[in-house]
Amino acid sequence: MVRLFRNVAAAGCLSALLLILAPVIASASVSGGCKVSGVASISGTTDLTTHDIWHLKSADEVNGSAMYPAQTYVHMYAFLFGIPVPVYNSSGKDTHGTAGPFLVSDYSRFTRVFAAGGSSDTCSGAVLIVVDDQNPFTNAGGVVGSILIVLGLVGLLMLLFTGTGSGGCGSIFFWGSCGPAARARRSARCR
Repeated sequence: MVRLFRNVAAAGCLSALLLILAPVIASASVSGGCKVSGVASISGTTDLTTHDIWHLKSADEVNGSAMYPAQTYVHMYAFLFGIPVPVYNSSGKDTHGTAGPFLVSDYSRFTRVFAAGGSSDTCSGAVLIVVDDQNPFTNAGGVVGSILIVLGLVGLLMLLFTGTGSGGCGSIFFWGSCGPAARARRSARCR
């Protein structure tokens, strides 16, 4: 029974801490009378009830704490590429809780910016997490994005210079725009 209450307290805290995750949220708002704060080992303490962006370092270890009206369940998620990844789920009845530690490096290897959030009986909220010292090209999202950019450019070049006819869209564009200039130059020389 004590374990259940401890889990609910932790879930409530982290649920309120990393409330409903969605990167599209303009401002992280914790609703329902909950107060949430996050503590990072390097970056310090942040009041997540009022801050919509939480700046962290990849080496941070984070903990959350929350105070809230009596709750019977807590669900916390991290959104990676728009997909909710459950971080914590609990049920029971409590008015405060803590959760953690969570290693930022466990999530920042996928993407530099992600959302975290949660919900409970009466509270919900979200926060956008930015890992400031993470290179956007050294994580899974950056690598995949770079590969897709290169593939898109190769596809455009293939479309321009290969294809049906005498050379594809590129030759049509090139001769369509440069052809009149070349003809005008040739005719000026011939006079």
